[in-house]
Amino acid sequence: MSQELGKAQRLILETVVALDRDRPGQWWRVSHILNTAYRKSEDLQRKGAGKLAYIEGRQERFRERASAGIAGAGLVLMLEQSIRASGPRPKLRTIARWMEAEFNPTRVLASLEKRGLIERTHGGVRPTDKGRQL
Repeated sequence: MSQELGKAQRLILETVVALDRDRPGQWWRVSHILNTAYRKSEDLQRKGAGKLAYIEGRQERFRERASAGIAGAGLVLMLEQSIRASGPRPKLRTIARWMEAEFNPTRVLASLEKRGLIERTHGGVRPTDKGRQL
């Protein structure tokens, strides 16, 4: 394949190779790779902070509307409080949904595997010799 690697592909490949340098030959979980890539990428961190700021701003707008007596806003706040009061939910996901949608790790990993830069098996990933050389 003559095309250059995309931004997401390069970030994931660099992350897998860096992890492999620390522990050669180990299979890495996709969630660990994505979490490590997130920590490496200032661009992804900015997007994540922006998403969080949007959510917090939305909650503040509902509080303001509820205190102004706007119908429905108080109900939203009550539902939010009810959900939080029900206790912590088990952590089923380690990757934020927005990051998964932004990154599409399945497509990125499949393209890297097709190029022969990584190997994949049931949730595990490691670089090939060709991938380590890039």
